[in-house]
Amino acid sequence: MSILNISSFLISVRLNGKYFGTGFTKVPGGDDYRNRSVLSYHYYCIILSLIPVPGNVTIPVYDRLLCDDVEGPALFRSVQNDLIQLGGSAFLTEFGGCDDSPTCDEQLNWGLDGADQFLQSWAFWGDVLGLNKTINRIARIYAHAIAGKPLAMQYIAAQRTFYLSYYLDPNINQPTEIYVPSIQFPQQSYNVTVNSALKWRVDPTNVNIILVEPNEQLVKSKEQAVIGTIDIRPKM
Repeated sequence: MSILNISSFLISVRLNGKYFGTGFTKVPGGDDYRNRSVLSYHYYCIILSLIPVPGNVTIPVYDRLLCDDVEGPALFRSVQNDLIQLGGSAFLTEFGGCDDSPTCDEQLNWGLDGADQFLQSWAFWGDVLGLNKTINRIARIYAHAIAGKPLAMQYIAAQRTFYLSYYLDPNINQPTEIYVPSIQFPQQSYNVTVNSALKWRVDPTNVNIILVEPNEQLVKSKEQAVIGTIDIRPKM
């Protein structure tokens, strides 16, 4: 696996309506390695680095708009544009990296939600050993593997609800795998709803994994593309 490293600053600067990317025109090794390369990148809002928010104060509205509505989405879009040219996948390998202040909470939550929206894998930067508040915040439902082309994935932390939709690929013989953290849902205290294209079961080897498979009869009876949807909510 080849790893390309870039900084959030380089790909969040705007010029003539376009954002600078990594500057790479191909992955290391050339085209033969496009399908086995991963673009590694970081995200921290620049304005909060230049003008830190003191103490336990929340992010000012103007700064939050710049971070959450301008810089953050620009970074994710720039990564997607790079992938069109480079191929391979992308991995948000560093974000967070802060204390338990309101500023940290707000940026951490945005980063997690943004990664879902843009279907990105992520790794939190920081020491979470013994920090139950942080552990609870980053323990989220997500899809380990999707047997098809993903359309949307979102976990709403405040409601502990999860939604996934994807085009089913009949050529994939493995199930979609969804991780449900026991720290958020002890004793499998959740309900799963799938549409008529799918069926689900708990992985017999790992109770934290839900396996989702096509409803073969329905899928085989349709010639057009079939969309599967999954909704997970806490038991009331």
